[in-house]
Amino acid sequence: LPGQNGAWPVGDRLQPVVELAQTNFGYLKNNGMILSNMTLTLVVSYSDCDIGTSLGEMIKLVQTSEVAGIVGPGCSSEALTTGYLASFWKIPQVGYAATSPLLMDRELYPFYHSLIPPNNQQVLALVD
Repeated sequence: LPGQNGAWPVGDRLQPVVELAQTNFGYLKNNGMILSNMTLTLVVSYSDCDIGTSLGEMIKLVQTSEVAGIVGPGCSSEALTTGYLASFWKIPQVGYAATSPLLMDRELYPFYHSLIPPNNQQVLALVD
């Protein structure tokens, strides 16, 4: 998540969402409603839109854990790099804020999926 030091405040604003996800997942898991034979852990890292930090956190996570998927990072510059690595490792990645049109290239980023359209499509919508 970006924004821990005020670089981009969306990271701080997502904290309640992260806490809610942890609570709800714990409830569903503890009541045997989902994945009762698996242990999933939600890991949150703050990158402040720094590519090196984002890559370092991702590599550390993949080296120390069995990663099922990645949400984020929020900045396009980071997503371009982590998305390529996630595709190399065949780890699904979901972007919630990165808008680079390059992330839509399925040859480079077959495991990256975005929740919002890229910049070039947003501009077309504004023109219409």
